[in-house]
Amino acid sequence: MTTSPNPSKIILISEKNEDEKLYAAVAKSLATECIVIKDLKILIDVLSKNRSSLVVWDISDPDSAEETHKFHTTSVIKVLERLTTSASVVALTDSHPLDINKAIKTSGYLFHHFVTRATSEYAAAAYSKAFSIVLSANNFQFDALFRAETTVGQIKL
Repeated sequence: MTTSPNPSKIILISEKNEDEKLYAAVAKSLATECIVIKDLKILIDVLSKNRSSLVVWDISDPDSAEETHKFHTTSVIKVLERLTTSASVVALTDSHPLDINKAIKTSGYLFHHFVTRATSEYAAAAYSKAFSIVLSANNFQFDALFRAETTVGQIKL
């Protein structure tokens, strides 16, 4: 099964307004929709109907390790494991990918993709291009990240 270059939706699990704005722009660039998840029940419903979607999850909130948090880490992981693949999940962090809460570190859940939170005016364009490659059938074509006039070569080892 090949993945289409554009996801059916971008599903955002974040409580930060700047993330909502950025990923709405990314979704628009990819000609799709960004659904901002407000609670776990909505995540289950949306993922059940949109299994080929790209999930962007803010894993930088240290409070999400608490059982009372609406996006309790263990609960979100259980939903993601049941309804999507880790290759369709992007871990969103404030800084370094290893700066995540302890519950994620000990869960054994493997993220294939990490992005650092960006606020640059160019972030939406860069993330749109990167996400379209990640979701494509041949996601090793990094030459798609460069301008058409860029010379791309191969190195033989």
